[in-house]
Amino acid sequence: MWARFWYSKPAERARPAAFVPPPPPPTPPQYVPPEEPSAFAKLYAVAGDVVGRAKALLTTGGPVTPSDDGQRVRRALAQLTAPPSDPAPAAPQKDSSSGLSSTAVVWIIVAAGVVGAVLALCVLTLWIRRCRRQRRRRRQAQPFPLPPPIYNPNPYYKGDLPPQPFVAQQPPSDHYFIQHQHPTPPQTSGTFSDAGSERPHSIDILTELPTGGSLSYDQLAAATDGFSPDNVIGQGGFGCVYRGTLQDGTEVAIKKLKTESKQGDREFRAEVEIITRVHHRNLVSLVGFCISGNERLLVYEFVPNKTLDTHLHGNKGPPLDWQQRWKIAVGSARGLAYLHDDCSPKIIHRDVKASNILLDHDFEPKVADFGLAKYQPGNHTHVSTRIMGTFGYIAPEFLSSGKLTDKADVFAFGVVLLELITGRLPVQSSESYMDSTLVAWAKPLLSEATEEGNFDILVDPDIGDDYDENIMMRMIECAAAAVRQSAHLRPSMVQILKHLQGETHGEDLNSIFRITYAEDTYSSIMESGESIGPRSRRAPRSQRNTSSDYSSEQALTDKANRSPAKGR
Repeated sequence: MWARFWYSKPAERARPAAFVPPPPPPTPPQYVPPEEPSAFAKLYAVAGDVVGRAKALLTTGGPVTPSDDGQRVRRALAQLTAPPSDPAPAAPQKDSSSGLSSTAVVWIIVAAGVVGAVLALCVLTLWIRRCRRQRRRRRQAQPFPLPPPIYNPNPYYKGDLPPQPFVAQQPPSDHYFIQHQHPTPPQTSGTFSDAGSERPHSIDILTELPTGGSLSYDQLAAATDGFSPDNVIGQGGFGCVYRGTLQDGTEVAIKKLKTESKQGDREFRAEVEIITRVHHRNLVSLVGFCISGNERLLVYEFVPNKTLDTHLHGNKGPPLDWQQRWKIAVGSARGLAYLHDDCSPKIIHRDVKASNILLDHDFEPKVADFGLAKYQPGNHTHVSTRIMGTFGYIAPEFLSSGKLTDKADVFAFGVVLLELITGRLPVQSSESYMDSTLVAWAKPLLSEATEEGNFDILVDPDIGDDYDENIMMRMIECAAAAVRQSAHLRPSMVQILKHLQGETHGEDLNSIFRITYAEDTYSSIMESGESIGPRSRRAPRSQRNTSSDYSSEQALTDKANRSPAKGR
């Protein structure tokens, strides 16, 4: 029964599902005011408006109305300031007034690219200029480079000082001063030909003024007491030379060049370029140079005994005796021979004269003032240049053609020899126009002195008879050969040096230093301006101003009355 009851129990009904409340309604979006457009958005909108107006002007031929302008600006601002959370707006209608077109965007990009390229080019240009300026400053800060000196030991240049290594210091300020010591010479043989093959055949001309050093312009001014006039020891067209004492006690001669003309710069460059490359006991040494603004100063070793011109033609001090004159002649010839035959390329001084020969206390000469010096390369027969020099010392071929050779220095040295022999000035201001130079006055007397041994008509009365006749004969022969009218007939400085020292014999003596009457008569007539043949002659001396001195015309008259000259 219980089983039947159990089986007859009705089935349980399914329980209803749990109640799930519906979701709350969505919160309505809160109103957020639009953000203020940025400056870039405003600039972009204005640029787009300008481009759109330009397009409208090109397509329609008329300007865009202000109403269109305002609508485009507002639409551009709305598009740029739309929040990112908003649903994507519907595609705008493609009409002529619906914002920026693709063409406008392209033009804006092109314009921005052009502006960027221009800015990049400007920046690159400034950077390049800065790099060049820095490179130039570094190059100027380096010591002035000097090539090896033009030096070769030779038996004819006795007593040369041994060269020392070159030392240069860095500049401490804007005022530069270099102290030079002579570099070590290259190894060369003792002959001119071998030495010339091992030395450079050209030296670069200075393109920029060198800088560097250890002393300033103020220190040089202090050495001369502020360039006091009391310290002036010489002056001329180039400027003034002052005597000064450096801080270490070294006495120097400071040449302060004039800066009004370019000639001062040219002389400064020539002096620095040449003197720093040569070293000889009969050439003045350059201690250093200073560049400060427009100032150009050259600092030399101080030579205390003034110049040859002062001793020969000045009124102070005793006259030079014969031994002193011969020593000055030999030393000067040794220095010039070094420049001509022991330097490659050879150096032509171009301003050899008595005032440029300095003397020390032992009357050892030093040739100075290389402001007009020139190089003559070995493959050139001459150097064409401006005619410069001192009247009375200029060679006739250089004066007439402007072609400069080392024989111009030989001619000038011959005039110096005549000054040493006669004691006369190179230009005789008291003489007539025809006999205004020492060369024209002396030439007719040179052959007479050598042929007859009559030296009284030439020798300086201050010497008297206190001289060696053999040495006087050699000096007169050298002077006569050096002042010949034709340059190719003049001897070289080495030949003159050897003859002064008595080292020429036989053929050299007869062919080079032989003086003939015909040669001297022709040269004297050519230089004095006399006419030859049927042409009219100058008025005789009796009708012009005369002088008590023995003139060249009187010498020619005496020679005409005598028999023809005999060969030596």
